[in-house]
Amino acid sequence: MNQSKETCKRFLLPLLFLVLAVFIDQFSKWLVVEYLKPIRSFPIIDGVFRLHYLENRGAAFGIFYGWQGFLIVFTVLITLGVVYLYFHIPGGRRYLYMRIISILILSGGIGNLIDRIRFGFVIDFLFFELINFPVFNIADSYMVIACILFLFLVLFYYKEDELDFIFNAFSRRNKG
Repeated sequence: MNQSKETCKRFLLPLLFLVLAVFIDQFSKWLVVEYLKPIRSFPIIDGVFRLHYLENRGAAFGIFYGWQGFLIVFTVLITLGVVYLYFHIPGGRRYLYMRIISILILSGGIGNLIDRIRFGFVIDFLFFELINFPVFNIADSYMVIACILFLFLVLFYYKEDELDFIFNAFSRRNKG
């Protein structure tokens, strides 16, 4: 029973969170297509933040514009790598943040991958007009939050040897 509880904590709850996060992203994009696409843009705080419909045919900041096949393959490879890495994250509370980061990256990648496969582009709609920041979506937010959290943890939380599992997961040598 204890092993079953550990399996649930380590795999089923994260899977549930992943599915929920992807659902939230996809539902928000459905709402955007249904209600925002016809009007293209809607101010939330005039001059500061608006919902703005955009079909992004590239990656972040428009790089790789029109390279949907490449972006799909790249996302699938990164997703598989993160899943593989997830299974190599040590157990215990100390590495809970690393598991959360993995789930956030997977949620964001899968959310945008679904768009690329369904539409041939990613639906973006969040626009900070005040600073003219590129239009983004909830899946992008998951990945940015994960990267910021990872950077913070690497700089201030984990010791260097506590992150060896990342490099060991992808190396061919095994520790005895």
